[in-house]
Amino acid sequence: MSQEKKNENEYPFYQYSEFEDVKLISGNVYKATFKTSQKTVALKCISLNDKFTPDNLINDIKRYRKLEIHDNILKYYGITKQENTDNYMIILEYVNNGSLRQYLKTNFQKLDWNAKLNLAKQIANILMFLHSNDIVHGKLNSENILIHNESIKFNIFGLTKIMPESLKFLTNTLGPIQYIDPQYLEIFNTISKNKSSDIFSLGIILWEISSGNPPFEMESLSNVDLLNNILKGKREMDIYGTPPKYKEIYTDCWKRNGNSRPDISQVIKNLSEIIISDAGFENETPQSQPHNDIVIDEIISIKLEKLNIFSSLRQNEEPEVHSDPPSVNKSEVEVFIKDLFEFFIDIIKKQLTDSQPIMVKNYIKEHKKNPVEVLYEIISNPSYSWFTSMIGFFYMNGIGTITDDQMAFKFFSIAANKIIDTSSFNSPSLIKLHKINKEIGTISLAGMHLAGMGVKKDEKKAYQIYSKLANEGSLIALVRVVDCYRYGYGVEKNEEKAFELFLKSAKKGILAAQSIVDEIISIKLEKLNIQNEEPEVHSDPPSVNKSEVEVFIKDLFEFFIDIIKKQLTDSQPIMVKNYIKEHKKNPVEVLYEIISNPSYSWFTSMIGFFYMNGIGTITDDQMAFKFFSIAANKIIDTSSFNSPSLIKLHKINKEIGTISLAGMHLAGMGVKKDEKKAYQIYSKLANEGSLIALVRVVDCYRYGYGVEKNEEKAFELFLKSAKKGILAAQSIVGWCYRHEIGTPKDVTKGFQWYMNAALAGNIDAMCNIAYCYNNGEGVAEDEKEAFKWYLKAAEKGDPTAQYNLGDCYENGYGMNKDQAKAFEWYKKAAECNDIDAQYKVGKFFYEGCGTKKDILKAIYWLNKAKENGDIDANKLLKEIIINM
Repeated sequence: MSQEKKNENEYPFYQYSEFEDVKLISGNVYKATFKTSQKTVALKCISLNDKFTPDNLINDIKRYRKLEIHDNILKYYGITKQENTDNYMIILEYVNNGSLRQYLKTNFQKLDWNAKLNLAKQIANILMFLHSNDIVHGKLNSENILIHNESIKFNIFGLTKIMPESLKFLTNTLGPIQYIDPQYLEIFNTISKNKSSDIFSLGIILWEISSGNPPFEMESLSNVDLLNNILKGKREMDIYGTPPKYKEIYTDCWKRNGNSRPDISQVIKNLSEIIISDAGFENETPQSQPHNDIVIDEIISIKLEKLNIFSSLRQNEEPEVHSDPPSVNKSEVEVFIKDLFEFFIDIIKKQLTDSQPIMVKNYIKEHKKNPVEVLYEIISNPSYSWFTSMIGFFYMNGIGTITDDQMAFKFFSIAANKIIDTSSFNSPSLIKLHKINKEIGTISLAGMHLAGMGVKKDEKKAYQIYSKLANEGSLIALVRVVDCYRYGYGVEKNEEKAFELFLKSAKKGILAAQSIVDEIISIKLEKLNIQNEEPEVHSDPPSVNKSEVEVFIKDLFEFFIDIIKKQLTDSQPIMVKNYIKEHKKNPVEVLYEIISNPSYSWFTSMIGFFYMNGIGTITDDQMAFKFFSIAANKIIDTSSFNSPSLIKLHKINKEIGTISLAGMHLAGMGVKKDEKKAYQIYSKLANEGSLIALVRVVDCYRYGYGVEKNEEKAFELFLKSAKKGILAAQSIVGWCYRHEIGTPKDVTKGFQWYMNAALAGNIDAMCNIAYCYNNGEGVAEDEKEAFKWYLKAAEKGDPTAQYNLGDCYENGYGMNKDQAKAFEWYKKAAECNDIDAQYKVGKFFYEGCGTKKDILKAIYWLNKAKENGDIDANKLLKEIIINM
């Protein structure tokens, strides 16, 4: 390096032009070559700012020069500066094997336990060197530990100042949160990281060396869930074949209480006592046999005989199966098997039976695997008994073999009845794996009894098995129980009982099986025969002698009619959801009760509204379109009714249904988009006297939907509607006056129209009145009046008003500051998916403002805001991570 030095002082400086082949290798690190010596180095960017000045940089370099005497710390060569920028770059030793994580991923299968132990000792020795110099690393993880020529290297330059790329846990993959001391997470920023925190991180890294994989790599948890579980003591499972002493070392390191962890000298002592001399420590992976594109059931049968897994079944005994737990020290084949099993579990839970084999075959095909080889590899795997439900599924559906009901039945029997002692496993995920395999095996076994596949047909036995599992909380079995009641399999046919069982589970918090609701509703629809395109529906008129349920349905429908007339479209679903919530009802139950009611056809416009907006069901445009069609086209002879209110009810249901149907044509929801048809429907209804339709006609003129855009005509019609008492139109007229749409600007008139609508209950107008008072538009500025109107709208559930009310409380606009109330209203808005409010809630949790400081909840809400596109949330999340 002497020929590159400009001077012999402590801080050699090089011109950027002295480097060539500069290539980015990570977020702020470049690979480069000195032109003269052809030596490869790493250039790490350093950004100077108010918080990190040139003096700070010099102090960091001084500190680094004292520490680089250790062979495992990257050598420092000097400084350079990018041309035409203020960015400095420190020149460091280049490593050729990447990070520890990359190294393990590439080389793990080549490493024996002596090599793994060597890596562990090197890391521990460097950490002891740092701790002996009273330096806490603080950000130890497998991505900022480097490898050069098979040796460990640490880059400790400004490690408390610079956020490594690995800390960007704002991506979909898990970041280094798995390595952080849970004590620090729990009381974030109230304590500093200490040497004990490094010991915890070291324990995680030692486990990673034993497994070859990042911690919690296979978890499908969100970062927030993972944080909570780590705080509760969640750790990775032990890896089969790991030396017992090594397990003891890393489990001691990752103890929850920092005072119970060993210091680094004790860790090194314990590591030095491990002697690898027994091949029994190795986790052997069976060699896969190549196959052609032929079915080799004979080979599989030989393997099964060798594994001796059917001998007990032949003697009608319960099998006792001993197989190794799934290894995390995985070959490519083992990784694929585990991934496939997780996919298999997912589709069993979420997809209909007919779709499942097709999806499994496609999954195998997409991964360019041969299903014959896949089946053989699963059976050959030492952990085969953990996947027996999937093996049975392969045989039942002829995947990688011929269809064989007998073999399927045998494997399902093993899954359902196998005895595995899980008491020795301290891994919740491993116990969960055993339980789900057993659950699927048992349910599949019942399915074979139901269909008479591989065993004598016995519907009653199938029902009993399903029922027992459903009572124990199995959602998969619950779906099968519903089918039994639906079709009368092994039990008397009873559609109401089917729903009752579902509801019972739903109230226990097992409300994941939305498909069950749709199944039951489909039963009801079939029974009521309302699937025809132009249905003729005969249903009883609403009863005067009403039950509590019928009273609620009628009240809800009247509320629904009221908001359709008075509120803008965006506010309507929020208000319906709030109404149901305020009455302490479950929207799933409400939807079912409406459809089940003998008078359901009088409320079909509201049922369509529920489906269109996902209230009590998933959003379903097709179902919404069908119900709106029923409302618009149903034939009910009202001549026999002498009740004007009943005739009025029929007409308003028809009117709303027809208008909603036009809206679906306009947006292309559930039907081909046709703006012209939508305009024609609106126009026809408006000419017949529908004020709701008239507002829609005005929108068509305003935006040019199905008719030539004409803002003047739109305003004229808005004014006509407003004068007839349509509140939504009154609010829009106010908007037109304020924003000069189709009429000269007149903020005073705008305010007056807003006030008319607001006094009559229009939420949008209330928000605009508050805005006018707040900004002195069309009225004298008055923060107290603004606050009053925001409060009125907020109490009716409007998220924008709730956010603005929070802003008033936070900043003292129109009333005294109250951070607790600000937080309360921000949270209400955030729960309604207001992005700005989600950011505020996260910020308040982070700062402990108006609520107890909670870093986990802060991350949760900021992450939601970030996912919804909030830039400030992204910046604050980065700040939180830097400060960790």
